[in-house]
Amino acid sequence: MSDFIESAKNFLNTAVSRTGWEAQKQMRVRGKQGEIDKLLEQRQQLLNDLTVTAMNLYQQGALTDSQLSRLCASIIELDHDVKRREEQLDEVKRELYPADQYAPGQTTNYTPPLQTRGIQTPIHSLARLPQLQVLRQTISQ
Repeated sequence: MSDFIESAKNFLNTAVSRTGWEAQKQMRVRGKQGEIDKLLEQRQQLLNDLTVTAMNLYQQGALTDSQLSRLCASIIELDHDVKRREEQLDEVKRELYPADQYAPGQTTNYTPPLQTRGIQTPIHSLARLPQLQVLRQTISQ
């Protein structure tokens, strides 16, 4: 029985030890990821600074590198496109709902015409056509 208890204690100690090690490992992983994130933020800030500097030199006509000049010109063109699209977006936002477009139209009068003596409605006059009479006979048979 004491072997069983000793085995259980060893199992629990191993589990606790492993859990502690896993927690420390996670802390080390988070620490390293935090360091990497900070470095990437610094890199992004340097890229932003480089972009601003190159754009300023381009706009002043002092940028001599042709590749950078082309990139700056493309950025300016994109900026203009963005501005046009923002204006179009504002126009769409200002649009009003055309309520009259979906309003019901004038209702057609579907009241059957009055029948007067001696005057037949168009349906009755159609009934005298020979083709309809033949059709009526065929159906009734």
